[in-house]
Amino acid sequence: MKEKELIETNAVLQESLTKENEKYYGNLLIYIRIMAFFRDVKKSEELLLEVLRDILDAQEQGLSAEEYFGENPKKVADDIIKQLPINLLDTVKIILIALASYSIFGSVAKF
Repeated sequence: MKEKELIETNAVLQESLTKENEKYYGNLLIYIRIMAFFRDVKKSEELLLEVLRDILDAQEQGLSAEEYFGENPKKVADDIIKQLPINLLDTVKIILIALASYSIFGSVAKF
């Protein structure tokens, strides 16, 4: 599956979550997407979808996400982020764009 398809599948499945599980997963999702900025995006979305499916399975068995994964979604997210490979090419691109922007705007400001 492509990144866009993973994100769309994730969004559709989230609609099946209870309010409590939606809040837990939402916190997890936001934290992982922000903290995994320099990581492999496709892999992070695959892992998020896997976690979502686990939560839905637990929910069917009458367990909340908190009961299944623990009270601290940040710790769960940190464990997931550690599994993600760093995407070196994207990281280098971002750094080069930032340096180019800085040098362009820095030389414009001198005039």
